[in-house]
Parts: sequence; structure tokens; C-alpha cells
Amino acid sequence: MSQYPYMPKGKEFRFVSHNDPLMSEAAVARIECAGDPLYPVGIVLVRDGVVLARAGNGFNKGGGTTHICPRVVLGCPSGQGYDLCTLHDSPGHAETMLMNIAREQGLDTVGCDVYMFGHWWCCEPCWKAMLDAGIRDVFVTNDAQTRFSRENVFAETLTSSITSVSFQDCEESLLETLRRSCEEIGCQTQDTGEVSVRRTPKGLDVWFEDRCVYQIESEDGDVMARMLQNVLRQL
Repeated sequence: MSQYPYMPKGKEFRFVSHNDPLMSEAAVARIECAGDPLYPVGIVLVRDGVVLARAGNGFNKGGGTTHICPRVVLGCPSGQGYDLCTLHDSPGHAETMLMNIAREQGLDTVGCDVYMFGHWWCCEPCWKAMLDAGIRDVFVTNDAQTRFSRENVFAETLTSSITSVSFQDCEESLLETLRRSCEEIGCQTQDTGEVSVRRTPKGLDVWFEDRCVYQIESEDGDVMARMLQNVLRQL
């Protein structure tokens, strides 16, 4: 029997294949509704086989938003550093967003089911929101613990699309360290790169699409290089 970080007394998940028609609807919601590019989750509210509402985590912001998670940049272990990034807070989780949307639309949620694609368990605040709304069953894929493990999801989402980086005002020794680090993830140094990295008194500013997307604060070259890799993986 699977062990979950949290499960309300008397409850359990129901399981279906990832290509079940209703789970496929949740998979579409993951693509279209999730505003968390790091760990996207889609979810649908179902009654009698009909989808009534859908939502995504990351406050239902939808895809296409550039977001650099400090937890990933700093290499925080699982379960630590949640105070560093509010995008992943429970009020923005897919389950909570779905219950909010249903309430705003005046839907009767008592006896409805939920299908979730993108994660393998629900946190305590999300279970409370669903139980308070009268949700009957929560469905996940029958391979959710493997399919949506941290390692497998990050293998999908932490793959940089950036191929070129430029550096400004970096001393030669630091520049060489940063160059090697970028090359390890397939980013080559160019005079005008897709990403511009600028030396500052506190560390590095990372610019993408004409705005600073992250400020690295460190004076250790190896630390800066590792953090820069973790920023680029999220772009």
C-alpha cells in the first residue's frame, strides 16, 4: 500500500489510466491552466461523467509565464524553503483553485468527483477544501507516484531551452567558471546571447527578454555557477 505525506482518515485515492477520457481532460487543464511551470498540475470537477469546471496550480495563471523558483536555484531539499516562493503555496494549488472556481460559478460540488493530473498526493489544506465542498472521490493516474515523482517531473520541466548566454563585467577567472557551467547544460557563450548575465557588487543579475528575472547573491564563483545553471534550467 502506498504511503502518502497526508491522507484524511477514511479517505483514499481512486485510480484510472492516464488515458482515461476524464483524466485526459485533467491533462489538458495541466497544459492550459497551470501557472506553475516547474510542477504543473491540472484538475477537473466531474459529475456523472461531465466536466463542470477545470483549473491548474500556480494560481490558475496558465502557461507561458516565466517564473524562476528560488528553491530550485538554491537547491533546497524536498519539503524545505517553501517560504521562498509563494507560487507553490497551498492557496494556489490546483485543488483549492478548482473549489474556488466552482464556488464562484455557483456549482453544486456535493457528490462530485475530482480528476487530477500532474501529482500523486494532495496536501492537508487541499483535502480540507475538497472535503468541505463535499467532493466524493479524488482520482489520480494508476502510475502517479512514478509518473509524477519529483525526479521525473523535473526531468521534464527543468530542461533549459536557452542555447546562448552573454556575460558583462565578469572578471576573467569567474568568466571561465561560468562559461564551463553553462556549457554543461548546452548553453554557449556569445557576444549577444538569449540571456544576459551581468556582474554586480552582490553577485550576478540574470536578464531575459529585457528584464531581470533573477538576482544571484554570492561571491563564490562555484556557487554562482551552480545557481546560474539552476536559473537557466527554468527558462
